[in-house]
Amino acid sequence: MTNKVGIYIHIPYCKRKCFYCSFYSIESDKVAETLFLRLLEDISTYEKDEIAVDTVYIGGGTPSLLDENQIERLFSCLNKTFILYNPEISIELNPESVTDSKLRTLANCGVNRVSFGVQSFSNNELSKIGRLHSAEKAVDAIRLAKKYFDNINIDLMVGLPDQTIESLKFSLDTLKKLDVSHCSVYSLILEENTPLFQAVRNGLVLPNSDETVDAYDFAVDYLKKIGLNRYEISNFARNGKECKHNLNCWNFHEYIGFGAGAHSFYKNVRYSYPDDLDGYLSGTVAKTIYPVDNENSRACEYIMLALRTKSGVNKKLFSETFSLNFDEVFAPLFSKKEINDFCVNGLDNFYVKEEYFYISNSIIVDFLEILE
Repeated sequence: MTNKVGIYIHIPYCKRKCFYCSFYSIESDKVAETLFLRLLEDISTYEKDEIAVDTVYIGGGTPSLLDENQIERLFSCLNKTFILYNPEISIELNPESVTDSKLRTLANCGVNRVSFGVQSFSNNELSKIGRLHSAEKAVDAIRLAKKYFDNINIDLMVGLPDQTIESLKFSLDTLKKLDVSHCSVYSLILEENTPLFQAVRNGLVLPNSDETVDAYDFAVDYLKKIGLNRYEISNFARNGKECKHNLNCWNFHEYIGFGAGAHSFYKNVRYSYPDDLDGYLSGTVAKTIYPVDNENSRACEYIMLALRTKSGVNKKLFSETFSLNFDEVFAPLFSKKEINDFCVNGLDNFYVKEEYFYISNSIIVDFLEILE
């Protein structure tokens, strides 16, 4: 048996694309059976005793568009194909596609973590970014989910049209009342070729960068006060409720992706399916295999991921994975004032102090320049 790996399953369907979204997805109110059968076929190519799985993450798109029969068949296939090693099993949900029956089916199939794409509890803000659910529907869906799950994430966004500190506080107050275990906070990124980009060109006003930074800082402070501690730049959790799948990926844990647009890192090889649903369905589009990186370029990737987390670089893992001594390789940096002021170089870990996460990109660049 190989080392334990993660599984990622991509469902590239959305009932309607949000106005800000540039990710690959197909507009539909259900997951086509043709795609579903192709996913099962793809998963079934692995041998039962080959892989032990410790995390499963079903993302999208809108995975909650899967119907109950598809959910049951998917997990039957996973159990027949892989050894599930007490896994964390997460699925992304949109509030408008959640029912009591579907949540019960997910729980019965072994799902133990759900993530709601809420973005805001302000109906005005939701309408401006094209979300299909109302704030009231989101609250109802999350309360319903609490019947079956004690590990629930809510996604929120800052920098939304018409968002103020007061409206953000209302969203955070609502999250507090729902008493969930995890929150992810993202800044809106205005992408070209999206309806929101065109709306801004036509006069829609977004908060400026200073206002967005202030909003993010407000959210960070608020979440800390209610017991959701920051363990990565954008992620906050109660102790023990951190997303294991994401933590594993940030720490160079291997994972296998299924579905159009899904990425994999398995047996030290990176590959992905193109954003081409028709090609994926027909089997005519091959996986893209990325060149095997040298040790330095792989170490660069690990540094970029690890320094986004509260625990930072694990020196022992770094040495074992890349055959490089962390303190020796980066010794030239440790005399720089900004590194000493903004970071901690401990015996086991090197990390950016949480209050300086906002400049972590510039710190990461210093490390990458040493390796390049």
